[in-house]
Amino acid sequence: MKRVAFLFILFVPIASLPLGGFTQTPAESEKHAAPSDATPARDALVKRPERLPQGVLPVPEGGGLLFYAPLDERSDREDGNAWPDGWARKTGMDQGIRFPAYVEVAIRENATPFGLRSLHFAVAGGGVAVYSPRIPIRFGMSYTANIYVNISGLKYNRVFMNISLFNNKSARPLKMVASPVLLNTGGWRELEIDRITADSPDADYAVIGLILLPGARADLEGSVDFVNLRLRESPTVTLSTINRNHVFTDNDGIDVECRLIGIPSTLKAITFVLEDTFGRPLERRTVELKSAVSATDMKPMPGKTVASDTVPNMMSTALPGDTRKPSAEKRGNKVSHAHASWPSLPIVDPGFYRVRVESYKSDGYESANDVLPEPVEFSAPIARLPSGKRAPRTSAAENFNGFSYPVPSVDVVRKNIPVLYRHSAEGINVPNDLPFPGTGRFPESFDPTADVKPLTLVYIEPSVSPVGGEFGWTMHGFTPEMLDAIKTILGQAGISQIKLPTWLPLQTTEKEWERMQEICTWLARRRIRIIGLLDAPPKELVDKIKFGEPNVAAVFTLPVEDWSPTIRQMLMKISLLVKDWQLGADNDPSMREISGLRERFAEIRTMFNTVGYDVGLGFAWDWSYPIPPSFRDDLPPDEVGIANAPITPPPIEASLVSPFEQMPPRPPTLLDSREFLALSSEVPLSPEELAYQLRQTEGTNPDRHISIEPLSKKDFTTQDRVIDLVQRMLVGKINRADGVFLQKPYDDQSGLMNADGTPGELFLPWRTTALLLCGRRYAGSIRMPGNSTNVIFEDSDGNGLMVLWNEAATLEKPVEEVLFLGRNTEIITLDGRREPMPLIGREQAIPVGPVPMFVAGIDMDITRWRQRFVLEKKVIPSYTNRKNANSWTFENASKAGIAAELTLMPPDPESWQITPDKKSFVLQAGDSEKTPFTISISPKATSGPHPFHIRVRTEGATSDEFTIYDEIAVGADDVAIEFMTRLNRNGELEVYQTFTNNTGREVNYACSLYATGEPVVNHQVRKLSFGQDLHEYTFKNGAKLIGTMLRVDAKPFAGSPGQPLRYHFRATTP
Repeated sequence: MKRVAFLFILFVPIASLPLGGFTQTPAESEKHAAPSDATPARDALVKRPERLPQGVLPVPEGGGLLFYAPLDERSDREDGNAWPDGWARKTGMDQGIRFPAYVEVAIRENATPFGLRSLHFAVAGGGVAVYSPRIPIRFGMSYTANIYVNISGLKYNRVFMNISLFNNKSARPLKMVASPVLLNTGGWRELEIDRITADSPDADYAVIGLILLPGARADLEGSVDFVNLRLRESPTVTLSTINRNHVFTDNDGIDVECRLIGIPSTLKAITFVLEDTFGRPLERRTVELKSAVSATDMKPMPGKTVASDTVPNMMSTALPGDTRKPSAEKRGNKVSHAHASWPSLPIVDPGFYRVRVESYKSDGYESANDVLPEPVEFSAPIARLPSGKRAPRTSAAENFNGFSYPVPSVDVVRKNIPVLYRHSAEGINVPNDLPFPGTGRFPESFDPTADVKPLTLVYIEPSVSPVGGEFGWTMHGFTPEMLDAIKTILGQAGISQIKLPTWLPLQTTEKEWERMQEICTWLARRRIRIIGLLDAPPKELVDKIKFGEPNVAAVFTLPVEDWSPTIRQMLMKISLLVKDWQLGADNDPSMREISGLRERFAEIRTMFNTVGYDVGLGFAWDWSYPIPPSFRDDLPPDEVGIANAPITPPPIEASLVSPFEQMPPRPPTLLDSREFLALSSEVPLSPEELAYQLRQTEGTNPDRHISIEPLSKKDFTTQDRVIDLVQRMLVGKINRADGVFLQKPYDDQSGLMNADGTPGELFLPWRTTALLLCGRRYAGSIRMPGNSTNVIFEDSDGNGLMVLWNEAATLEKPVEEVLFLGRNTEIITLDGRREPMPLIGREQAIPVGPVPMFVAGIDMDITRWRQRFVLEKKVIPSYTNRKNANSWTFENASKAGIAAELTLMPPDPESWQITPDKKSFVLQAGDSEKTPFTISISPKATSGPHPFHIRVRTEGATSDEFTIYDEIAVGADDVAIEFMTRLNRNGELEVYQTFTNNTGREVNYACSLYATGEPVVNHQVRKLSFGQDLHEYTFKNGAKLIGTMLRVDAKPFAGSPGQPLRYHFRATTP
């Protein structure tokens, strides 16, 4: 998906289309209306309230449903011309876009989630724009809109909704905001505009636009349907702090201010809540509200009012209001204003913090007019646009980190409309977010602060950008002005590489190039590697593309003389600072489709080398296709084959290899090729899938830059998102990816930062992981007593770093890992907080949860001794009172000689006997000791895996005592039994036995279950050649057996292969 967080501005001028075009007359509506074949019987299927309010509705003090348009036959009650009453349509030409009147726009029959008709846009070339009646608004209040849309058959056109705020005396909009942009929806989806605030006292009314715009081409077929438009008015509650980025390097004096406009008069106080990354409350503070200045004295919020010099010429035309009346008179601005603050937040440690507010006390209110239709059940596919995927608060002069950006030309709008969502249809209950279905009223407990966007901030310890690291950001869609505004973030984000859009038009001024040079110089001084991103072709090149998508591949298939001038200009300006260049965005694999890619790539390289010297070149590549060995022109053609068939998915056996293990490196095809591929896929890869693909492509000549996109905030919990991001970063590091790039660092749903420039929950996990892993190499892992997953890295000075987590743990109940890792260890959380290591005796007691954490300062000599200890046989027969020969090997992996004593510690000394169990020896650096021993078990020993610990004491340069954790299984490891117990509703104890045979040969066993005070229960497993045998035992007096030990003896039939098995387990119930 392409970056859109800063491109919604592109559509803003279109919000004024009704102001610069023509209103559709009833005659025109009838001319283009769809035939009506409705019958009373069909209409009777739709159940609606007898008196459904629509249009502009009276709203109480604290807000509510302000405007409702069903956009079906109920919106056409005045004249029955299949056109919504009071709406206007744009026709003619505007900014080079055609809005033809012949394109059908009408209310016509169509099954929807709410009825049997919808507002239909036919697609037949050009654009379509229709606009609501004027909706009176109140200064200071906020407005959200949502509508259901069904789009099909589009290839180039895009669909969106916007809201414009106007003054009665001016044809120019004061403010505009747009929804996300949609292509095809695969069913009904909800399209939303998150929030627009009437923060100018001159704003009198709002107009809602439903827009269909052509992209690089104009589609000639397809359909768009809208239904059930709602505009809600709500109090404006905002949280702010003095730091525009909300990134603090000093925790002293972090103040939070809350501003409230339009709240109910019954609200007298609010409660601030300080939370951590996972939403756990840290502290609360209740503050009494104070009245603010009057409405006329309050200033608009910065960066929200459209400057006159940014408004296109089309805005100077007359208002369509000359031919249609507003839905209601101007509403009064008598709304309440209050504020409260929490000075000096109690923040001590570095970390991510969230501040939200909630009502301390509210007597509530209800809106008698907030009635919506009951949804009608249909079998038609219905899907919801993710409610969490909201458009950033954009306008023609949007404020991002305190910087206002001008509106691009309409040509940019036409050529660079991004695709935001490509979702398949999915069923939903429609709609599940109506206020309170059945009544449409707010309950007494209504909280006007419930939907307030929390304030997020981070407190960090300053750092410098790591040099030579793998981790970086792709800044698709960013301008030098935007980058200049976030330099503070870039310098503290832990990035070592950055991809910058550098492809500017030939008409670019010297001042603009100087700004580009300044940001490149700033990055170069911090030794951040810059990759020039050629992702958005300039307009003069796009105009030369006559067929197909105007992507990067289409540009470079043009004659060299067409595209070389812009490339030459770019290289002349910044090639001293930028040595590497990427053709196309990370998610634009169009270069693969070029016929004769090898020859074309050589031609492009020649052009770049005429100005630069030995430049690095790369482009995007889809993981679904094999990576070619190289694109160098000195390779014979048969070595550059590119298969068109997708590669096969990972085999089942690949899942048996941990994604956090490193495979031996493969020799590369060529060395120092200065080529790279930006590898991604339409469906993001899991850590396991990513590891498999990296292992399969090890040794290919182009450097591998992997593009990752974090999980969506809407679909996953913060915990899941953090775990997935860190694990994919680890996979990239372990499997020697040359670059790990985040596709959309600024995104409300999947970014590290929010679209408004404030930090998200993933910023610190990314930063901490990138800073700690840079300059370290993978050094394997060790077995831990609590079976926590761990990955170890080592820097050039021999300092060890462990990353560990435990999937069986929870945040509330971590697994305690007790072991000795070194003398100078400390815990580093993903928030960057350093904590002292808890101790039990000489050993560390580490609380390991499901979220990865770091342990710094681990002793790498002890780590390598643990890793290189070898137990020859890890499975022993289950026959009792027999001596089973075994041996162990200990290698001195340190750089100095040691004297050591090694003691074998059986899991149960009463039922296990080891001879000899202790050995002392002296080893020089690199030497090893191998010692045989025997194990015998008594009838009390149970089958299955058992922990097997080896205690080691060493003397040398330092004296250490530590434990090696291993495992020995009793009985054949390919024949095993598992048990589960529970009490049923009749008080009986049910014991579920799963007997598994993976030998491939037939086995026969007699199983006997023993319980205290109960008769023996028997079961026979007969002729099980492969797979499982399931059996259930039942004891009537189950309650008295809970907590007692049960025993199962399983013996092979006479003459049948197999070893006797014995298990002890405790009876429990969920």
